[in-house]
Amino acid sequence: MIIEILKDAILSNVGPLKSAPKNWHKRNCMLCHTQGHTHDTRNRFGVQFNTNSIAINCFNCGFSAGHTEGKELSKKFKFFLKQINLDDDFIKSIEFEIFKEKNNIESTKEGSLPEDKDAKFRALLNRWKEVDLPEDSLPITEWLTAGLEDKHFLNVAEYALSRNITDLSQFYWSPTTLHNVNQRLIIPYFYKQKIVGFTARLYYDTDEKTIPKYYQQSPTDFVYNLDGQDNWSRKYIIVNEGVLDAWITGGVGTLGEINQHKIDVINRLQKHVIVCPDRDKSGWSLVKAAIDNDWSVSYPKWDVEIKDAAEASKKYGRLLTTHSIIASAVHGRENIELKWKIEQAARERRIK
Repeated sequence: MIIEILKDAILSNVGPLKSAPKNWHKRNCMLCHTQGHTHDTRNRFGVQFNTNSIAINCFNCGFSAGHTEGKELSKKFKFFLKQINLDDDFIKSIEFEIFKEKNNIESTKEGSLPEDKDAKFRALLNRWKEVDLPEDSLPITEWLTAGLEDKHFLNVAEYALSRNITDLSQFYWSPTTLHNVNQRLIIPYFYKQKIVGFTARLYYDTDEKTIPKYYQQSPTDFVYNLDGQDNWSRKYIIVNEGVLDAWITGGVGTLGEINQHKIDVINRLQKHVIVCPDRDKSGWSLVKAAIDNDWSVSYPKWDVEIKDAAEASKKYGRLLTTHSIIASAVHGRENIELKWKIEQAARERRIK
């Protein structure tokens, strides 16, 4: 249903909402300045999602719009969509789908059934179910407040600080020894404010033969930190490979691999995508995905020994690291491929 696609797009771009009676969700209005009113500071904007319709209303500036399944998009509703940074291509695609529905047009190959891509997409997200963290997991700040002096816990906390992680309330530790979890920094995977998985990283490096560096429980085709992209005013999505890289930059993490499902998830965010690949040959798969999807790729001028954003933040800090990624982004197949070849040639010279 088109109404579900619109709902997903609005929720991904409108920013944090507070629940209100009768299926309404409220926040400060982002439209008041366009209607000649002062900025709303009292959460006077509301959006209501119903089975077959969406309603929008602001009790401060009086802006009102809506959409009902099967009807054309009104000018005011399209104006609202543009104000929350949904681009013209998305709006035109919705209008085309409405046109096809009204005229019973199906885009299918001869002898095949129509592919419901949106149903597949929703099915993927529905598989991201809430799970438990390892037994007795608590935020590191709670363990610190309790005065815990376990040597492994203190080493985990020290490791977190060494990776420029200052907000320890978002990271966890557990005393359980199964899978050496008590020697690991636990990073939860959130989706819609619920924990749907996690990765646990040893506070020391290994050769991977005796003890794996990472112990992970991840849902299928998961993209890390989607909740962090909800702000409607956000312009860029920085795509990283690792979880800590994504946390440092406020971007998303592909968890080391990229596939079409993850690409679809990222594209539906409707933002300017900037890929920040690891600076070794393994980063090519992410660079290729950027070329194929008309994304940008960043090649920041970090010191030669720095491999990724998490390492860069140790020297430059989170803010400067993130700024350098955005400022160094290039776009277009030729530019991206040329920069990649230059980067890899320089890397080969350093190795020799």
